[in-house]
Amino acid sequence: MHVQTVLDFVRRTAGKHNRALMLFTGALLLVTGALLLVTVAGLLLVRGNAAASTSTSLAETPSHQAAAGQYRWSYSIKFVCGYQPELKFDPGTAFREPVVKPGNYATDININNPQAKELPLNKWITVMVQGEEVLAREPVSVNPRTKLSMVLKPYNATMDDCNNLWRLLQMPMPPPPASSLTIGYLVVQSPLELDIDAVYTAEVPGGPDAAGTIASPTGISIDVERVPGKRVFVPAGQP
Repeated sequence: MHVQTVLDFVRRTAGKHNRALMLFTGALLLVTGALLLVTVAGLLLVRGNAAASTSTSLAETPSHQAAAGQYRWSYSIKFVCGYQPELKFDPGTAFREPVVKPGNYATDININNPQAKELPLNKWITVMVQGEEVLAREPVSVNPRTKLSMVLKPYNATMDDCNNLWRLLQMPMPPPPASSLTIGYLVVQSPLELDIDAVYTAEVPGGPDAAGTIASPTGISIDVERVPGKRVFVPAGQP
């Protein structure tokens, strides 16, 4: 009698433990499945973001350019060249400020290729002031006057000074002093980054003496500027 009672108790206890174990195992499987779903979703999201990032970066690199165009480095370099004479007051005309104060101006643009490969460069010149004529005072704008291209060898450098700019613009060499003031932009585009510096010098002209002879310059200034580049999109078919 006592033995049978003990056996019944053992069977009931074992049944309760088995049910508890089954419930625990089921709950564990549910939690594991949820964690697995979250992990898979996270991996898919990371892979999607990586693919989108790779696609964007490839489209913006010269070696993986989109069929619709390409990204290039663009540099816009301001130049001021030539002579601005002293102002002459004419009582019959309204007084106007010159674009720059009287002086003799020069610009030296230095272009260096720091890359280990040849770089095809596209260049164009836009003139906004020539002599006493302002060609592009707002709201008027002007197109580039001269376009050209060149290949810059690895680790080589070149320069454009006022003399070369005047030559490319097909102006007389040297231009007459009264009409030599030339102000504008030289734009340089390259598939890879360049080092470009502009050197600006200005000389203050001396006034005429009693005999009418122009005296020596009374001063000179110099400034060196690093020209920053920016990435611009060039549509297909454009140089």
